[in-house]
Amino acid sequence: MEEAIAPRRLTPKQVQELESLTQFSGRTVDIRSYANDAEGYLLGSQMVDALSKAHIGIADNRFTMQAGTQVFIGVSIEGADKTLVAKLHAILAENGLGKATTISRGVAGVSVSMSFGKVGRGPTVAEITVGLKPIK
Repeated sequence: MEEAIAPRRLTPKQVQELESLTQFSGRTVDIRSYANDAEGYLLGSQMVDALSKAHIGIADNRFTMQAGTQVFIGVSIEGADKTLVAKLHAILAENGLGKATTISRGVAGVSVSMSFGKVGRGPTVAEITVGLKPIK
């Protein structure tokens, strides 16, 4: 039961690997999480801290997402910089954080989610969406 309710956190190894991504310094990563999701916010905060130490810019969008007709479960990593996206997937896959699913409801073929209050630092090359914690 404790494992099922335990908050997601980066391992010390994952933190170190994110901090070592200095070859991507100067690029910007968007980190998002749902409003009112403290657990997702804290996991996103670990990512913000580690990537900042690699001198990667952060578009800090924690606590900005509202669910519409779809909800992200897990952690989604996407973006134009395929090399960085692959590295992030490899690092976060260690404890299953790099997997995400989407639950949609409402009208077939229509999905909506909303973000507000975007804080950015230039164009982003990757987006990390910290969705809701998967239920095991």
